[in-house]
Amino acid sequence: MMWVLVPPTKHQDLGDDAMCDFNSWRKRGWCRMEYGAAQLKCVDDMPVMIVKACDAKMEYVNPCDTAKLVPFGGAFSVEDDRRKVVAVLDQMIRRRAESHISRASAAIGCGKPFYTATALLGPLPPLLCSS
Repeated sequence: MMWVLVPPTKHQDLGDDAMCDFNSWRKRGWCRMEYGAAQLKCVDDMPVMIVKACDAKMEYVNPCDTAKLVPFGGAFSVEDDRRKVVAVLDQMIRRRAESHISRASAAIGCGKPFYTATALLGPLPPLLCSS
């Protein structure tokens, strides 16, 4: 299980108006990549649990959110990190595919890794596709 701890907190560097919480987690590129990693792990599904506060009810992230949380479409403090995220996702997708093939499950159950891969990468901008 992946635990996402996102209590509302004021951002240290951006002042009192900027909050870090579940909504900001969903917007950040590296956080989206962590979520993508949970969706692409090479064995069974990994549930993702959201903890917003110590007294709040915990929630699961809907796996369908994968298509909404494209990592390279997230916010990055360092713009060049988009390329790094694409490279990391490429390796994760390849490992996931290799895992399914080695488990002889290519004929059955292969839809999820390839759907997940497409959802995570989305339509790559030409800038990111070039080496």
